[in-house]
Amino acid sequence: MKIAFEASSISTYKPTGIANYGRSIIAELIDLCRDQDDFTLLHKISRYRKRNTLYRPNNINSSFYIPQLPHLSSKYDVIHSLDAYVPKWRNAVKISTIYDLFVLVSGEEKYFPKKFIQRKQKNYRTIKNTADYVITISETTKKDIVDKIGFPSDKVYVTPLGIASDFKTQTDDAIQFVKSKYRISGNYLFFVGNISSRKNVRRLIQAFHAGKFHKDFQLVLCGANSYHGDTALQEIDELKINSRVHVLDYADDQDLPALYSGASGFVFPTLYEGFGLPPLEAMACETPVLTSTTGAAPEVCGEHAVLVDPYSVDDIAAGIEKLLNVTPEKIAAAKYHAKQYTWRRCAEETLNVYRKVL
Repeated sequence: MKIAFEASSISTYKPTGIANYGRSIIAELIDLCRDQDDFTLLHKISRYRKRNTLYRPNNINSSFYIPQLPHLSSKYDVIHSLDAYVPKWRNAVKISTIYDLFVLVSGEEKYFPKKFIQRKQKNYRTIKNTADYVITISETTKKDIVDKIGFPSDKVYVTPLGIASDFKTQTDDAIQFVKSKYRISGNYLFFVGNISSRKNVRRLIQAFHAGKFHKDFQLVLCGANSYHGDTALQEIDELKINSRVHVLDYADDQDLPALYSGASGFVFPTLYEGFGLPPLEAMACETPVLTSTTGAAPEVCGEHAVLVDPYSVDDIAAGIEKLLNVTPEKIAAAKYHAKQYTWRRCAEETLNVYRKVL
């Protein structure tokens, strides 16, 4: 097969989310296929000015293209868009990956800027009219794609995400090193994600205070300040728990396994995830997990996490209490569960989709 990835969105200095997905499955696909298939990364011509920053590994071809020329016949068998836009070329099967549809599920500007909502809505219309097939990352999101976009169910394939092998239990020395590096003292609860209304950080802070956990633990929030994040951070001042809530704007990727491992619990009461990797990363590091009853979290975590109503501060607080009493047997079972999600498995299932649609 000749496979092309529309990879404009995965070229960034600090890859997260979509960029990590793209880079991870590309690396695994190259290793899986060896000399059997040809791979090319496609970048919009608008990225040419930033060509020195583009993601272009040595063992894969790379090419620029002009999106406004839809009449060109494609020299590829499959074009896989890693995020929204698929070139409108003939003679190729066009596949797009959709990660979640919270924009359409929520329909509220309190979670996203208006222009972002409009852009996403336009992208989804484009996918419906252009893509032949859709790959998504959970059965929950597949249902949303069918219900909200109207894409045919038999043309939507689910390929669950994977976690990196780096996520495993760390030594006491490694934990103490990162705690010292990020000025964390004593026992702590850990959160990773954007500080935003969608990630429900404000209610998490309120629950942390309501349950009186701030007397015995720190709450460590690791993530960039995002949409309505200031509102959440103001809650820290209003509740007068500044000394017990520690905000990390950014942590090095190599430090995350130790930050997970050192935590007494991982708290992630997000309003909606199309999949949700952080809970699995925490499980792999033998850290008990709290997450939500909404979105794909129950599907991905199952019985291995404390599930709470993310809209209820009282339920989150009660869930944290349960989290701190999870048995070693349940932690071990959760670790085994998380290790089933690998990028190799994701790549294998993605390759099966290519072969099936051809």
